[in-house]
Amino acid sequence: MFLDRAAPSGVPVGVLDAAKTLASALLYAQELPATIGAALATAATGSFTTALAWTGGVAALILLRVPVFAGLMLRGVSARAYLANTGH
Repeated sequence: MFLDRAAPSGVPVGVLDAAKTLASALLYAQELPATIGAALATAATGSFTTALAWTGGVAALILLRVPVFAGLMLRGVSARAYLANTGH
């Protein structure tokens, strides 16, 4: 997703279609001419880092909302009252 926008000009279209992972992009970069290969490797690692940052940000937002959601759902619930009503 990010590599399509960050890829340098001169990279064959078939390489971009086949380079779906960081590892495959780096392998293809080794087989291209030095300038284009280095630019593809830089773009691939930058795209991976960007995607990782977005994933971490979304995960952090989800994890920050879980305690709020749990607090709202458990508002007014008493463990002692529940246990007393169930006979434990």
